[in-house]
Amino acid sequence: CLHVSIVSNDFIGHLESFRKCKSSNSIAYLFTYFYTISFDLNFPSLVKAKKTERKLIELFHAQNKLFIEVKNLCSKCKGKQTYIEKKMFYCLPFQLIIFLDRGNNNENKIKIIYPEKLELSSVIRGIYTSPTNYFLTGIIKRADVNGKEHYISLIWDYSKSKKWILYDNEKTEELNSQEDHKNGFVVMLFYTSPR
Repeated sequence: CLHVSIVSNDFIGHLESFRKCKSSNSIAYLFTYFYTISFDLNFPSLVKAKKTERKLIELFHAQNKLFIEVKNLCSKCKGKQTYIEKKMFYCLPFQLIIFLDRGNNNENKIKIIYPEKLELSSVIRGIYTSPTNYFLTGIIKRADVNGKEHYISLIWDYSKSKKWILYDNEKTEELNSQEDHKNGFVVMLFYTSPR
């Protein structure tokens, strides 16, 4: 990536932003950092209407194609104007943290199909070396218990048991597969790329 330290390579990625002023048609390219990738599951362009499930890789491709309108200063117009903006993945960190944002919409129960091995070379635009192969190491789920939100986590124990460990308050349990736990909806995914 564009980093110079081990810590930043591990946790910071880059987005390339394309902006075009609707008044002057002036174009700008910017680079921004990110620590977490957030997919808004209530946004129509990311999650198609009436679709009950979506593959995780489809969210990455949809994000790369997504155009939004933002207000920003235009050097040609000498004032604040409306820009069309598109943000694309330029470089990814070794530790990939993905937030599946369902907002306050408790009816949003769309199922995200996420693989244990994730290959992302098709979504990277950058010319710099970027991790592209990841394996799943952690999951956070939200489950409604007696009308209240309750969160549990599943962690891959790759150092000892080579199994998934379920953490539910004071309860812990070994699972042969993360798919053994069926309850709740995924809100965060943690992927690691081997060096």
